[in-house]
Amino acid sequence: MMDFDALEEEEQKDDEVLAPSSDPLEESLARMVGAHSFPELQAWHALELPSSTRLPLLPMRLGRLRGLRRLVVCQGALQALPESVGDLSSLEVLVLAGNCLEKLPDRFVDLEGLLQLDLSSNKLAALP
Repeated sequence: MMDFDALEEEEQKDDEVLAPSSDPLEESLARMVGAHSFPELQAWHALELPSSTRLPLLPMRLGRLRGLRRLVVCQGALQALPESVGDLSSLEVLVLAGNCLEKLPDRFVDLEGLLQLDLSSNKLAALP
């Protein structure tokens, strides 16, 4: 049986504007790409981090950037992706080459719209 109240609550969450963040990782990411704050990224369609980025993790709320179609984080120190990456339903291009990824989150398989994926030069032993 479908829970319509839960479905409506989830739809409201999707429409919400991200609240300002107190997470230093989120704000650091925003500054790296020239945004004033992490919530500003909600309107962006592409996010390409400079190769000098040394972030070991991406913010947990990354999945709230649902308009994101292209995410590029290459030649960095990225060690893990948040589970919320599976919420990036508009994502078509994901380039994570040259990082330190050893495992992908289980929700990675939810990225059904991917047209281009580059995971080369990581430490991945298996895919989910």
